[in-house]
Amino acid sequence: MASIDNKKRFYELWNTNLLGNKLRSWSCEEFRTSGYDGVFGLRATPKAAGGGGFLLIPEDRNFNKALNSFKAKGYNESEIVICEAAPDEQITLQGELLRDVYGWYMFALEDHPGLRMREALLLAKEYRGLKVLNLLKQHLTPNSYDDTMELFDIYPDSVIEFSAYRINLGWAAGRNTIIWEVRNY
Repeated sequence: MASIDNKKRFYELWNTNLLGNKLRSWSCEEFRTSGYDGVFGLRATPKAAGGGGFLLIPEDRNFNKALNSFKAKGYNESEIVICEAAPDEQITLQGELLRDVYGWYMFALEDHPGLRMREALLLAKEYRGLKVLNLLKQHLTPNSYDDTMELFDIYPDSVIEFSAYRINLGWAAGRNTIIWEVRNY
Protein backbone atom coordinates (compact mmCIF):
# COMPACT_ATOMS: atom_id res chain seq x y z
CA MET A 1 0.00 0.00 0.00
CA ALA A 2 1.62 3.26 -1.16
CA SER A 3 1.56 6.46 0.86
CA ILE A 4 3.04 9.93 0.60
CA ASP A 5 4.44 10.78 4.00
CA ASN A 6 6.05 14.16 3.41
CA LYS A 7 5.83 17.23 1.19
CA LYS A 8 9.18 16.52 -0.47
CA ARG A 9 7.97 13.13 -1.71
CA PHE A 10 4.68 14.67 -2.81
CA TYR A 11 6.49 17.26 -4.97
CA GLU A 12 8.75 14.58 -6.49
CA LEU A 13 5.68 12.67 -7.71
CA TRP A 14 3.56 15.72 -8.51
CA ASN A 15 6.26 17.41 -10.60
CA THR A 16 6.53 14.30 -12.80
CA ASN A 17 2.73 14.26 -13.39
CA LEU A 18 2.22 11.05 -11.42
CA LEU A 19 -0.54 12.43 -9.20
CA GLY A 20 -3.18 13.42 -11.71
CA ASN A 21 -3.90 16.63 -13.50
CA LYS A 22 -2.26 19.87 -12.45
CA LEU A 23 -1.93 23.33 -13.89
CA ARG A 24 0.69 23.66 -16.59
CA SER A 25 4.05 25.18 -15.72
CA TRP A 26 7.14 26.24 -17.64
CA SER A 27 10.66 27.51 -17.08
CA CYS A 28 11.16 31.07 -18.31
CA GLU A 29 12.81 29.75 -21.48
CA GLU A 30 10.00 27.25 -22.15
CA PHE A 31 7.34 29.89 -21.55
CA ARG A 32 8.83 32.26 -24.12
CA THR A 33 8.29 29.64 -26.84
CA SER A 34 5.14 27.94 -25.47
CA GLY A 35 2.58 30.05 -27.31
CA TYR A 36 0.47 30.12 -24.12
CA ASP A 37 -1.64 33.27 -24.04
CA GLY A 38 -3.85 32.70 -20.99
CA VAL A 39 -3.55 34.14 -17.51
CA PHE A 40 -0.37 33.05 -15.75
CA GLY A 41 1.76 33.78 -12.73
CA LEU A 42 5.34 33.57 -11.61
CA ARG A 43 6.61 31.81 -8.51
CA ALA A 44 9.96 31.10 -6.99
CA THR A 45 10.96 27.45 -6.81
CA PRO A 46 11.49 26.00 -3.31
CA LYS A 47 15.28 26.04 -3.78
CA ALA A 48 15.22 29.84 -4.10
CA ALA A 49 16.14 31.96 -1.10
CA GLY A 50 12.89 32.92 0.54
CA GLY A 51 11.18 30.22 -1.66
CA GLY A 52 7.62 29.79 -2.74
CA GLY A 53 6.60 33.40 -3.33
CA PHE A 54 3.86 33.82 -5.92
CA LEU A 55 3.12 36.87 -8.02
CA LEU A 56 0.27 37.02 -10.51
CA ILE A 57 0.96 38.84 -13.74
CA PRO A 58 -0.77 42.22 -14.06
CA GLU A 59 -3.86 42.33 -16.26
CA ASP A 60 -1.74 43.44 -19.22
CA ARG A 61 -0.07 39.96 -19.03
CA ASN A 62 3.32 41.55 -19.57
CA PHE A 63 5.72 38.68 -18.95
CA ASN A 64 8.89 40.78 -19.13
CA LYS A 65 7.55 43.36 -16.68
CA ALA A 66 6.65 40.65 -14.15
CA LEU A 67 9.95 38.83 -14.67
CA ASN A 68 11.86 42.07 -14.04
CA SER A 69 9.95 42.60 -10.79
CA PHE A 70 11.01 39.12 -9.63
CA LYS A 71 14.61 39.80 -10.64
CA ALA A 72 14.49 43.06 -8.68
CA LYS A 73 13.68 40.95 -5.61
CA GLY A 74 16.87 38.95 -6.12
CA TYR A 75 15.62 35.93 -8.05
CA ASN A 76 17.32 34.73 -11.21
CA GLU A 77 15.52 33.01 -14.09
CA SER A 78 16.55 29.50 -13.01
CA GLU A 79 14.65 30.03 -9.73
CA ILE A 80 11.41 31.13 -11.39
CA VAL A 81 8.57 28.96 -12.65
CA ILE A 82 5.75 30.27 -14.82
CA CYS A 83 2.37 28.73 -13.97
CA GLU A 84 -1.01 28.65 -15.63
CA ALA A 85 -3.30 30.57 -13.25
CA ALA A 86 -6.28 28.77 -11.77
CA PRO A 87 -9.57 30.29 -12.98
CA ASP A 88 -11.13 30.47 -9.51
CA GLU A 89 -14.29 32.04 -10.95
CA GLN A 90 -14.93 28.69 -12.74
CA ILE A 91 -14.78 26.43 -9.65
CA THR A 92 -17.79 24.18 -9.07
CA LEU A 93 -16.52 21.92 -6.27
CA GLN A 94 -13.40 22.02 -4.13
CA GLY A 95 -12.17 20.37 -1.00
CA GLU A 96 -10.61 17.26 0.47
CA LEU A 97 -11.57 13.68 -0.27
CA LEU A 98 -10.64 10.46 1.55
CA ARG A 99 -11.76 6.99 2.53
CA ASP A 100 -11.87 6.16 6.21
CA VAL A 101 -13.19 3.22 8.23
CA TYR A 102 -16.75 4.34 7.42
CA GLY A 103 -16.21 4.69 3.65
CA TRP A 104 -16.07 7.77 1.44
CA TYR A 105 -15.72 11.16 3.15
CA MET A 106 -15.47 14.60 1.60
CA PHE A 107 -15.09 18.01 3.22
CA ALA A 108 -15.94 20.36 0.37
CA LEU A 109 -17.68 23.45 -0.88
CA GLU A 110 -20.02 23.23 -3.85
CA ASP A 111 -21.03 26.06 -6.20
CA HIS A 112 -19.08 28.94 -4.65
CA PRO A 113 -16.82 30.10 -7.50
CA GLY A 114 -14.17 32.70 -6.85
CA LEU A 115 -12.92 31.37 -3.51
CA ARG A 116 -9.45 29.99 -3.00
CA MET A 117 -9.13 26.67 -1.18
CA ARG A 118 -8.31 28.15 2.22
CA GLU A 119 -11.43 30.36 2.09
CA ALA A 120 -13.60 27.54 0.73
CA LEU A 121 -12.66 25.15 3.53
CA LEU A 122 -13.94 27.67 6.08
CA LEU A 123 -17.41 27.28 4.50
CA ALA A 124 -17.18 23.61 3.53
CA LYS A 125 -19.65 20.88 4.46
CA GLU A 126 -19.11 17.23 5.28
CA TYR A 127 -20.39 14.56 2.91
CA ARG A 128 -20.34 10.77 3.35
CA GLY A 129 -20.90 7.60 1.36
CA LEU A 130 -22.76 7.61 -1.93
CA LYS A 131 -23.39 11.38 -1.70
CA VAL A 132 -19.61 11.83 -2.13
CA LEU A 133 -19.50 9.69 -5.27
CA ASN A 134 -22.61 11.36 -6.68
CA LEU A 135 -21.14 14.84 -6.17
CA LEU A 136 -17.88 13.78 -7.80
CA LYS A 137 -19.73 12.33 -10.81
CA GLN A 138 -21.82 15.50 -11.05
CA HIS A 139 -18.83 17.87 -11.04
CA LEU A 140 -15.89 15.92 -12.53
CA THR A 141 -15.51 14.95 -16.16
CA PRO A 142 -15.39 11.18 -16.67
CA ASN A 143 -11.60 11.36 -17.18
CA SER A 144 -11.14 13.38 -13.98
CA TYR A 145 -13.36 11.00 -12.04
CA ASP A 146 -11.44 7.97 -13.33
CA ASP A 147 -8.10 9.62 -12.46
CA THR A 148 -9.29 10.32 -8.92
CA MET A 149 -10.47 6.75 -8.41
CA GLU A 150 -7.13 5.48 -9.75
CA LEU A 151 -5.27 7.64 -7.23
CA PHE A 152 -7.29 5.94 -4.49
CA ASP A 153 -6.35 2.54 -5.93
CA ILE A 154 -2.67 3.50 -5.60
CA TYR A 155 -2.91 5.59 -2.41
CA PRO A 156 -5.95 4.14 -0.59
CA ASP A 157 -5.32 5.86 2.74
CA SER A 158 -4.44 9.30 1.37
CA VAL A 159 -6.26 12.60 1.42
CA ILE A 160 -6.75 14.17 -2.00
CA GLU A 161 -7.14 17.93 -2.19
CA PHE A 162 -8.81 19.00 -5.43
CA SER A 163 -10.75 21.67 -7.32
CA ALA A 164 -13.23 20.96 -10.12
CA TYR A 165 -13.99 23.63 -12.74
CA ARG A 166 -16.63 24.36 -15.39
CA ILE A 167 -13.89 24.18 -18.02
CA ASN A 168 -11.13 21.75 -18.92
CA LEU A 169 -7.67 22.85 -17.85
CA GLY A 170 -4.24 21.59 -16.91
CA TRP A 171 -1.72 19.36 -18.65
CA ALA A 172 -4.00 16.33 -19.16
CA ALA A 173 -6.61 16.52 -21.94
CA GLY A 174 -10.29 16.20 -21.09
CA ARG A 175 -9.87 17.00 -17.42
CA ASN A 176 -11.68 19.69 -15.45
CA THR A 177 -10.14 18.85 -12.09
CA ILE A 178 -6.84 19.92 -10.58
CA ILE A 179 -5.23 17.73 -7.93
CA TRP A 180 -3.52 20.07 -5.50
CA GLU A 181 -2.22 17.47 -3.12
CA VAL A 182 -2.20 13.74 -2.32
CA ARG A 183 -0.97 13.20 1.22
CA ASN A 184 -0.68 11.04 4.32
CA TYR A 185 0.96 13.75 6.43
